[in-house]
Amino acid sequence: MCVRDIVTIACSIGDGSKVKAVQVMIALKTLSLIGGTLLIILGIITSFIPIVPQIPFFLAGFALLSYSSPRVRRVIEPIVKRADETMRAIVERLKR
Repeated sequence: MCVRDIVTIACSIGDGSKVKAVQVMIALKTLSLIGGTLLIILGIITSFIPIVPQIPFFLAGFALLSYSSPRVRRVIEPIVKRADETMRAIVERLKR
């Protein structure tokens, strides 16, 4: 179930007005922006703590931030592609 389905369900429960749907979407995008930012900050903090892995924080943070706006998604996409290429190169090197 995606977030848009949740918004549709939330709007169909109430009076069904489009204003309520817009308010719910804005609230979800704001929460995803705040949550994504907090997770990125936690990822940076955990990079200084050797026991705690920081990758899950960065992945969840980037996922939430990419939902928050198309502009953020355009900024994050090249970073994710570059990280994917780097990881593939490392895996290929380790296979040898």
